[in-house]
Amino acid sequence: MEVVAFFAIFIYAAFYYACSFAIRLKIKQNLKLNENVQAISSLKTAIIVPYHNEVDNLQSLLVSIAEQSKLPHQLFLINDHSTDNSLAYLKSLLPLFSQLPIHLLSLNEEQKGKKAALTLGIETCAADIVITTDADCTFSEKWIETIVRHFENVEADMVCGAVAYNSGKTWIEQYQKIESRALVNTGEAMHFFGLPVMCNGANLAFKKTVWQGVNGYQSNIKIASGDDIFLMHEFYKRDKHKVHFLTTPNNTVFTKPTKGVSKFLAQRKRWLSKNGKYQFWWANLFPIFIALLNLAIVLSVFYYLWHRNWWLAMVILIVKNVADFFIVNVNNPKPVLAMKILLFQPWQWLYPLILPFVKSDWKR
Repeated sequence: MEVVAFFAIFIYAAFYYACSFAIRLKIKQNLKLNENVQAISSLKTAIIVPYHNEVDNLQSLLVSIAEQSKLPHQLFLINDHSTDNSLAYLKSLLPLFSQLPIHLLSLNEEQKGKKAALTLGIETCAADIVITTDADCTFSEKWIETIVRHFENVEADMVCGAVAYNSGKTWIEQYQKIESRALVNTGEAMHFFGLPVMCNGANLAFKKTVWQGVNGYQSNIKIASGDDIFLMHEFYKRDKHKVHFLTTPNNTVFTKPTKGVSKFLAQRKRWLSKNGKYQFWWANLFPIFIALLNLAIVLSVFYYLWHRNWWLAMVILIVKNVADFFIVNVNNPKPVLAMKILLFQPWQWLYPLILPFVKSDWKR
């Protein structure tokens, strides 16, 4: 057991320390790439926002887009069979946002789901750069400008950005904020290592011509979820050097955490359900790799506690917590306290064991 414990905690710590170091290098690279750009690009942009029953979020979405330093050339809001009067409410908001080039579309009876809504918007728009996001999001003031500057300054077909959770009041909302930072930072590091495993469709930008060249979402159209990662892999297969991950305060997207434990578990089940369906082996093995490491660590801790070897159990927890602290807080203007991360440790280990008994919240 000693060998397993040492090996697991060593690999865990080494991996996340390497990720933290990679992110710091990536930040320096991004600064050098974008520091000398003066003029705002003439590239035409279109924001694509599918929505389903988002009447409570649509106004804040439009306010945030209207406050952008660079407005999009087109803004498409695609109704995916909402039943809460979202479309009527949007129409009532149009006079308040006359500065925005808003286009309202709706799926017909034969068209269903987020991928159908995205496809309708992308095919309809007349833009060089397509930016996808969700209806429950708000944005940094220079979100669009930063993305466009990156496309103008480097050879990129796709730019993946960070999505952060707004501050929550309940413990499960606070946990999501911490976990989200770890996921975003790990995803960026894996991009740096040349093995992209995750991105988020709420902050994804790409060239329309390349999207057409990879046939959009057709390769995974029968899979209800995964409009973002599957598409990223298609772009990566086409030209891996032109898939970029850009995380700066200026291009961050903010969203609301899932409310309640049951909804959190259902969302994580949906995320996990795509595993095994990715076209690259590393994307399928990565979640298993992390899960096995965590399983080995938790078994080691309980083993030493059972045998009253308190100090070894404590050493393992401290080393893991320090590694978690680094990956959560790298590039974080408001660092999360190590003790807070440690307090959430039991839930981090517990909830994956519950997921097999949870029903997915298949996203439309």
